[in-house]
Amino acid sequence: MGPGPHPSNERRADVKCELPLQRGPNAGSPATGSVAGYRRHRRAAEPACSACSTANRLYEQRRLGGALSPPPQFPPQFPAAERTIAELRRQGRLEPVDAALVGAFLGLAEAVDASPWAAPLWRQYRDATEALRQAGAADGRDAVRALLAQLDDDTD
Repeated sequence: MGPGPHPSNERRADVKCELPLQRGPNAGSPATGSVAGYRRHRRAAEPACSACSTANRLYEQRRLGGALSPPPQFPPQFPAAERTIAELRRQGRLEPVDAALVGAFLGLAEAVDASPWAAPLWRQYRDATEALRQAGAADGRDAVRALLAQLDDDTD
């Protein structure tokens, strides 16, 4: 070959699972949702898309004879957080001064839903839930201040 970049090196520069497969019975179709697409993500040192991750997980499960269990499903926290806030408001336990606590609680519920494997988020969410439960109680204001201080100081 003459001077200039090698064609295979050019392909590696923009590895994506959307690029068509080059070999096999599915040649010409996109690699998205396949083990080949997953491997392209890994070679490019990028996180695999959900379709490629699922395809690889199913492949590994079949390869190991079903030894892998499906990942656990966490119930969505944001709708539950909204119901909790609605009930606390109905009971008259939330006041306008609790707006920051409510915002932090909803933000953490949304973050937990987006990253259910992040243990620090769960801890902060649990603490926010406890602070909300104590809202309206005589000693609840101290719990709210402690939670907000922890959220400001948390370096996790």
